[in-house]
Order: sequence, then structure tokens, then C-alpha cells
Amino acid sequence: MRLSLTNAILLGIALAIALGLLANFASTEGPDPDHPGQMKTLYPLWAALLIPLSELMGQVFLQGIKMLVAPLILTAIVAGIATIPTRFGIARLGIKTLIYYLVTTTLAVILGLVCVNMIRPGEGKTVDSIREELGAAFDIASARLVAIETEGKIPEGAGDLIRNLINQCLTNPFEALAEPNVLGIITFSILMGLLLPHIGPRGKPLIELFQAGFDLMIRIVHVFLWLVPFGAFGLLYVLLAEVGLRLFVPLGAYCATVIVGIGLHGLITLPLILILVGRFNPWRFFKGYREALAVAFTTTSSSATLPVSMKCAEKNLGVPNHTASFVLPLGSTVNMDGTALYEAVAVMFFAQLYGMEMTLYQQVLIAITATVAAIGAAGIPSAGLVTMFIVCAAVGVDPAAIALIIPVDHMLDMFRTATNVAGDGVGAVVIARTDGEDLEANVRKQAESPSSS
Repeated sequence: MRLSLTNAILLGIALAIALGLLANFASTEGPDPDHPGQMKTLYPLWAALLIPLSELMGQVFLQGIKMLVAPLILTAIVAGIATIPTRFGIARLGIKTLIYYLVTTTLAVILGLVCVNMIRPGEGKTVDSIREELGAAFDIASARLVAIETEGKIPEGAGDLIRNLINQCLTNPFEALAEPNVLGIITFSILMGLLLPHIGPRGKPLIELFQAGFDLMIRIVHVFLWLVPFGAFGLLYVLLAEVGLRLFVPLGAYCATVIVGIGLHGLITLPLILILVGRFNPWRFFKGYREALAVAFTTTSSSATLPVSMKCAEKNLGVPNHTASFVLPLGSTVNMDGTALYEAVAVMFFAQLYGMEMTLYQQVLIAITATVAAIGAAGIPSAGLVTMFIVCAAVGVDPAAIALIIPVDHMLDMFRTATNVAGDGVGAVVIARTDGEDLEANVRKQAESPSSS
């Protein structure tokens, strides 16, 4: 019996969880022979040998996927917009996309605030008590927080975020492709896609070149998808072997609040939008989009997930290229439902630890700044930690408390990135459906197309 890609990914994740937790449970603390007087984590021989192999698997997977991001965005957007049907129009598509992103992000923040007010994860605890329970993990987290502050990349307010967005959009396109700067690539690609049809017959060969380039990128994505099970195993095993579940004990209520909020948004809010606005079966969506969600969960990067998201949306869900190539790349940088929810919950959690009672006005302020900060967060791992400084400053919460949640941030980042990517996919489906697209017919056409064989 042939193992399907989806089952291979699930098997990789399951093995990583089982072996990672087993390695962590079997580990002990002992003297570090390379650094006299210091302690280090000692693993059984099998676990120690598996760590460097897993790190290599994770690195190869991440770098391979990231290699595809810039050329995929460039070819997809140029080809998609240059051939966009006249009845849709880029302005209409853009307005609908931005309205969808703003609405879903706002709903996510409100849901997060409801959860944190009901669960109250910081009640009965203090910053000092959690710091003591975290022990050495807090010291490491504090050092990381200082490093973030020292780098000087922390926006001072919404104005800084807006300036950053402008600088990312209007930049040298070759630099944008090299970094890659997703917003810069999107901006330049939209301009090319809009203007190519207006240079007459001379533009047709270029449009065909970009269309062929996009077809080639999708083929390459198909090949790299078989790295996902190995990458998922490598990334998860190393994380769980080093962290385990011990750090989640002092922060259990906080983690539960974030996961409950994200779960409600991903499993209730987004499916309701699919049903009520998109008239689309949520089960069919999650079935067709599951590979993208698995990649998002393991990589914790919306941008790195983009090649797989594009493939799933077009091949499995029937979203037309001109919609997917605009909605998904833009969503990977500005649509951060999970991140916005997480930032709102985190700042309220800090306030509860400090004994600060947030008024309705302050919570509205948190909702607004968390939404703006999430839009300004890059599609990279743990970008929400940087923009969280803005939300803390808006309501007068000491940002030093951010160090408390850093030890569990990566694990929570997996859940919120999957939610971010799910929100992008739902947006692509909803916008395509409101444009009158027959997604079922599109899937059949994809299956019958020679390029999809």
C-alpha cells in the first residue's frame, strides 16, 4: 500500500512528538566538559545522535522551501494579473481582499480578548512566581529579549509600522528578490502585471514567459512537498527534545488561553465565513488545504508556507490563479489572525500578572494596536514578539514581561502560524466564490489539464 503525502506528513509529526518527548524525559542535567563549572543537558546516545540529523533535515527543508518563495511570487502575480479577466479588475480584487483581512483579524482579536477575560490566566500569579518556576529558561529568554531591544528594530508606534510597510513596498526589486522582501516583490510584480498588457504585442512573449515560469515553479513545489515529512520530523524533534513539556507547566493557563482562542477562530469563525459568505464546505477546505497547514505548523513561517499554499489553493480547491496569486502572497505578510489574537491575549496576561485592571477603553486600544501590529509583523518565525512592544506601550504594560512567554513562544507560534495560513486560504476561497467562480469545475479542469499530470 502506497503511503500518501498527507499520511507521510502526519507520520513524521507523530514520530517527532513521540521521540522528542521521550528524549526530553530521558535527559538529565550534568557538568559541561567543554565549559567547566557550567551545566548542560545530557541525552541518551540514541537521542543525542538523532539531534544533529534532525537539525540537518529541518535546515534542508526550510532552505529548500524558502528558495522557492521569491520566484514563485514574481511569476504567479505577474502571470495572474496580466491575464486577469476584465470583469474582475485589480482594484476590486484588492479592496475585497483588504476588507476580508481587516474583518477577520479584528474578529480574531475580539475573540482573544473574550477568552482572556473569561479564563484570566494571570490571576493568582505574579511575574516573580513565574520567573522562579521557569528558572534558567527565564534567564535565556531575558538575554534574547535584550538582544531584540539592542538590535533597535522595535517599532515605536503605529507610525513606525506604516513607514516600515512603505519602505518594504517601495524598494529596489532586485534587493527585494534577494532578501526576500515579500511586500517589495508583490508591489513590483503587480506593477508589471498591470502594465504588460498595455505594451501591445511586444508584451505577449513576456506574459507567456511568466506563465511558463509559474507552471515550472508549481512543478518544483510538487517535488519539494516530499521533503515535508522529513522537515516536519526534524524541526519538531529538536524542539521537543530540548524543551519538552516542562516549561509549559508555569505558563499552562496562558498557553491554554492562546490555543483555545486560536482553536475557536480556526474551527468556528473561519468555517462560518466559508459557509455564510463563501458558500463552501469547510470540511472540503481543510481536506484540500491540509498540506499547507502542516507546513505552516512545522515551519512557523507564513512566507515559507506560501509555495505550498499556492499549490493547494489552485490544484485542490479550484481557486483561479489570478485570485490565488494576489490574495495568498499579500496574506502571508499582512493577514495575521493568529498573531493578532496572541498579542492581545499576551498583553492582557501581563496586565493580570502586574495586577492592572484593563478598562474597556484600554481593551479597545489593545484590539486596535494588536490588529495594526499584526499587519506590520513579517511572515517570519516569532515576528509577533517584536511588534508586541507596541501593544504593551499603548496601555502602559512593562514590556519586560515578554521574557516570560519567550520559552513557550515557538510552540505557540506553530498554532498561530497555522491559523494565519488558514485565514489566507479561506480568504482566497471566499473572494473567488464572491466573484462567481465555480471552484468544483476549476478543480476538474486542473485534473484534466496536461500540465497537472
